[in-house]
Amino acid sequence: MTPAAPSIRESPPVPRPPRLVLRVGLTGHRPSGLGEADLVALRSRVRGVLAQLRAIVTTAGAEPGEDFLFVPPELRLISALAEGADCLGAQEALAEGYALQAPLPFPRELYEHDFRTAASLEEFRALLARASAVLELDGTRENDGMAYAHVGRVILSQSDVLVAVWNGESSHGSGGTAHVAHEAISLGVPVLWINSRAPHDLCFLRTSLDGTISRRPLSELPEEVLRLLWPERVSTHRALHRHEDLGDARHHPMREMFYRQSLVPEHRISVYNAFLRLFERGGTHRAAVSVDPPPVVTRPEAKTQYNPFAPSLASLVADYERADLLAEHYGGKYRDTFVGNYLLGALAVIAALIGFVTPAGTLIELVLIVLIIVLTRRGKRKHWHRRWIGYRLLAEQLRMLELLLPIGRVPPSFRAPPHTSSVDTGHFWVTWLVRARAREIGLADGRLDEAYLERYRQMLLSTIAGQAAYHRRSAHRSERLTHTVHATTTFIFFTALLVCVVHLGVDFFRAYQERSAKTRKPFFAIDSLTAAAGVGNAFLTALAAALPALGAALAGILGQGEFDRTARHSHAVAAELYQLAARLDRTDGSLPLRSDVCASVAVNVAETMSAELLDWQVTFRSKTLELPL
Repeated sequence: MTPAAPSIRESPPVPRPPRLVLRVGLTGHRPSGLGEADLVALRSRVRGVLAQLRAIVTTAGAEPGEDFLFVPPELRLISALAEGADCLGAQEALAEGYALQAPLPFPRELYEHDFRTAASLEEFRALLARASAVLELDGTRENDGMAYAHVGRVILSQSDVLVAVWNGESSHGSGGTAHVAHEAISLGVPVLWINSRAPHDLCFLRTSLDGTISRRPLSELPEEVLRLLWPERVSTHRALHRHEDLGDARHHPMREMFYRQSLVPEHRISVYNAFLRLFERGGTHRAAVSVDPPPVVTRPEAKTQYNPFAPSLASLVADYERADLLAEHYGGKYRDTFVGNYLLGALAVIAALIGFVTPAGTLIELVLIVLIIVLTRRGKRKHWHRRWIGYRLLAEQLRMLELLLPIGRVPPSFRAPPHTSSVDTGHFWVTWLVRARAREIGLADGRLDEAYLERYRQMLLSTIAGQAAYHRRSAHRSERLTHTVHATTTFIFFTALLVCVVHLGVDFFRAYQERSAKTRKPFFAIDSLTAAAGVGNAFLTALAAALPALGAALAGILGQGEFDRTARHSHAVAAELYQLAARLDRTDGSLPLRSDVCASVAVNVAETMSAELLDWQVTFRSKTLELPL
């Protein structure tokens, strides 16, 4: 066995819990669509909705426990501040103590042409001055419908609940209030619909799990908000109400390790790394066609390993580094245990055979079996497999979040299949923390001009290149290991076959020798040859049993590690990432650098990474530590 590198690198600072934040998106008609509105009553209705949401969050944040920082919760309004209902709602939100963040469809000097009167323009400028973050998108007047649709998607990606001041009519184009409301409903974002026509009825719209849209009573709004902000708390309350056994629902060892334990470098012998070094050598088989990277991801600037937006994402970077370290740590312990168990099982079989010759063999077998049981039970008790899966999910989702936040987006919802997520409450904590961090960080502050987008493009290419290179290395390593282990097990199988044939020959020889001795027939062999045959028979018996045991152990390790599937899947992911990188190629100068193009590629990269992560989770969630039966 070879000493491994430290299982935990130099530890980053222990992260703090996130702050409790609720993001409320706002979309509404312009003055032309508010002709039938009673503005005084509409203001009162909007303020009442915002006050109700504030009361729900304030009550929930009174006892944050270990999940949130013990500071007052923050409520945030996300609005494009268009003339009309947007500005009206922003004024009421500020009066209710909300923070304001404003994504704009155009640079602000171009957007100001949307305001028809000097009073409305002054109101817009005053609201911008009070906003904590303003993200100016790069829309153009030549295609203003696309610009409004783009800012609507940014609003939805930054919102937990959408307040829509809407007349209920269908959209007459992209980017309008009806378009944003319908897209929110299709994405499952809860919508508080305030009818823009007097008397401004309020309706709560929610999309069910089966995709149907239903009007829900307002009495369900508190639970819906809590479900978004604190899904664990809602499920715990329901379980208590139904007198169900909570099990680990109120106690997450992952959370306690993430926030409390100080990580220090730990040097240990790695059985898994020794196994890799032994069987990776000499394998040259290619199970899938390798895809070479396009020139766009091999240029020197695309390899730059830095994130120019990291200063504004410092807490997120610290969370990612810690989750990555913990995933490596527990993944190493899990792999060492299952590889060691299979090898110890093979040694136990050999020791059992030695037991027929000397009692020491039986004692060795007993020690090996006890060691396998102790290692397996220890891994289960300390949740090595569960923590490895959970921290890897957390690290990769935080990586996606770091990729998308600078462009005003968040990762796609990570939904594990019911048959896997329902049995692991730790999954809810991982998803909750990622969403809580996204809420806390909020909207990027800046202008998506040529310089900003070029920096983002380089960062995006760097991420794609790094991920694709990782998958290429993983695929080639898994192919070599699979090929070498298959060749080794094949050799072991045919060697065992040969041993069995020789064993039968030796048995036949001894039987013939004994029969010849009884009949006193002359035979060419001498007595020493008979004795040697007896010794050879014992050796062949041990070898015939040991070789299949060793082959079975190698096959078990190969099946538990899913190396062949990993190779095929990594090749496919690398190829897809390279195709996405090609969409960012500007070597011929023909590609206009636009935020919607960068955002589309970034979202597709996140979706690819999320799909790969889901496949990995489903594959390995069932590969728990078990006795090597």
